[in-house]
Amino acid sequence: MRDQNRYTFTSSLSVDNKFIRMTGRIIFIALYSCLPLFLLLVVILQQIPSSHAFAPTKIRKSHHATAINNNNNNLLLRRKKNNNDPLYASTTASSSNSLLERRKTLLSRDGPYFKIDRENEAIEFGATAKLVTKLNDDENGKEYIREWLSDERRVAMSIWDEDLITPTDEESVYKLQLMKLQFVTIQLQPTVDMRMWSRTSSKTNSPVFYLQSVDFDPNIQVLPGLGTIDAKTLGIKIEVVGQLAPTSDGMGVAGRIAFQTSGKLPPPLLLLPEGIIKAASDAINNTITQFAIASFQKGAISKYKEFVKAKKEGLL
Repeated sequence: MRDQNRYTFTSSLSVDNKFIRMTGRIIFIALYSCLPLFLLLVVILQQIPSSHAFAPTKIRKSHHATAINNNNNNLLLRRKKNNNDPLYASTTASSSNSLLERRKTLLSRDGPYFKIDRENEAIEFGATAKLVTKLNDDENGKEYIREWLSDERRVAMSIWDEDLITPTDEESVYKLQLMKLQFVTIQLQPTVDMRMWSRTSSKTNSPVFYLQSVDFDPNIQVLPGLGTIDAKTLGIKIEVVGQLAPTSDGMGVAGRIAFQTSGKLPPPLLLLPEGIIKAASDAINNTITQFAIASFQKGAISKYKEFVKAKKEGLL
């Protein structure tokens, strides 16, 4: 009887050991299969570029951005002969109203924005930031600010690194080279075509400088041997809007700039908690926002001083 009980006990231990080993193997496989997802997030967070990563690169013409961004943004590329404001460069009143509403939505936000739709595998993230830059120490220079802000080309070439902005053949449109981002096997270095123009506000009788994205190219590159991916497949869309006006005391300029990126979220990332995905998007938002503000402040102050000096010396 003892031998039988001993045999039963030994058999039970053997079964339990097999079960433990099998369970451990399953857990190991599960953890191993999730490893690429965690590595992906680590790379996203660690490889967000600092200011030294904004090196000038050759800007390539977009091949598929127009096909993607063929709604309200591309309507800006067509100008009415009887309307000088590029904001209304569309063929219908409803299109102009839609564009105005979109600008209002983006600019009315405060700080980072994040939205994920797991059912449709979609994600949107971006940020809206305030721009306030003092340009004058002398109240007598208020008119200089108004005149400088009225010259769209001077302001346009002041808001971004001179090596990363290029005028295009389209009137008042400039191509901006953005930062390089590395997503494990996918590298992006977007370019955005920005329409920039100045108009006098009917409410304040002061000049207002506007920014509106009209086209873009995500410039996706995939490492060799890993197939091809295009922006249309990922549904990538980039929007940038902004505006600037003299401060209430006339000693500088103030305004807001907003950007949003949207697209399809790869299925593996949909398995991750929302908090982790949001943290990654917030890190990107902060990097872009900080660079945009620092770049504008540095460029605006430098170019404005050059402008004032030229005016005082009678060169303009």
